Amino acid sequence: MILYAIIAVVVLLVIAIGLVIIGLRNPEADADRLLQERLEEFNQKGENVSLEKIEMSQPFSQRVIFPLARSFGQFVIRFTPQNALLNISKDLELAGSPASFDPQIFLALQIILSVFLGGMMFLVFTMGATRPAFIIVLLITVVSAALGFAIPYLWLKSKI
Repeated sequence: MILYAIIAVVVLLVIAIGLVIIGLRNPEADADRLLQERLEEFNQKGENVSLEKIEMSQPFSQRVIFPLARSFGQFVIRFTPQNALLNISKDLELAGSPASFDPQIFLALQIILSVFLGGMMFLVFTMGATRPAFIIVLLITVVSAALGFAIPYLWLKSKI
């Protein structure tokens, strides 16, 4: 049983690290550069280029991951007070817009990391051979989720 929990933790950590690496790249500059390179390549070959072919030649993260994160962030923004959005925008500007984050992606990152860390701790403590009391598991889950929500903000503050 513990082996399954360890495997689950390792797999989720690998996925989380991959998402963080994708998120820290500068997506707009990379996308513009890649698109320009592809257009020049197609132009040199003399091929007729369709919009679908150009779009499908973009990386998966540009076609799927970033649009999903942005739409999730826009959904979260509906329920976020305007003052908090202004503070996040101001902090992002002061930090030099690290990784080309906008407030939508930053809020999505906070929510996703919060759910991920809280869920991870819940799985770790409920799938072990010795299970602590449920109230302790719940407390650890809530603290981990709060930490997951705070980590992006602390990272942003360190960039200012």
